[in-house]
Amino acid sequence: MNQLTHKSQQMFQNTEKKLNQTKVLIVEDDITSEPIWEYIVSKVGKSIRVDRATGVDEASCYLNCSIETNQPYQLVISDIFLSGPKTGIDLWHDYHTVLSERIILTSSISYSKMHKHLGRFEVAPLFLQKPLIFHDCIEAVYGILHR
Repeated sequence: MNQLTHKSQQMFQNTEKKLNQTKVLIVEDDITSEPIWEYIVSKVGKSIRVDRATGVDEASCYLNCSIETNQPYQLVISDIFLSGPKTGIDLWHDYHTVLSERIILTSSISYSKMHKHLGRFEVAPLFLQKPLIFHDCIEAVYGILHR
């Protein structure tokens, strides 16, 4: 068993697993953003489980475990610039086939810079520029979770 798989299983052992529960993963290293995203997610639904990661490696543990247990995240919200050497764009590159259209990237960089960093994909992730606008965030989260 590799180290990431073992770590991801440990992370989920302390969390109640419920089938058919909506799961959202927030990948953000700025703790001041946590209450903002919790508020936004709470406006979309009451029985949504939110997991948090501060970097790509930690997020990968959550994502790998969710794939292994067939309990995927319905939405991943990730800042582009995170703690550690990898970015939210790296997360998108690593999981774009699994996440498809279920990821939102956020950053204060411009739309054009974000698309240059993304490279060429047939389907690009949804991008919300900071400072975040609550209405736009709620609409984006609602739209993805209710497809």
